[in-house]
Amino acid sequence: MYIKLGRRDDALRELERIETRGREGFGTAYDEALIHTALGDLDKACERLEGALHDTSVPINWMRLDPRMDPLRGRKCFTDVEKRLYGDG
Repeated sequence: MYIKLGRRDDALRELERIETRGREGFGTAYDEALIHTALGDLDKACERLEGALHDTSVPINWMRLDPRMDPLRGRKCFTDVEKRLYGDG
């Protein structure tokens, strides 16, 4: 990921590209949540994670296993989405 390489500007450009795809109807909220998490904007990441429940973001099904979500674990937003997605979070 760009952030780990110290390429913040590239990460922001990728985020814009993904957001554009989302406006075109593709399920991108989970990917947006990952980028916001990497950027350290956890409030925005929580917002987009919630959005992933509604925009057909397929990767959300693996959020429990995704280590890139570690900064959100323990936050209310993660727990709420987990409960709604799995029913047992």
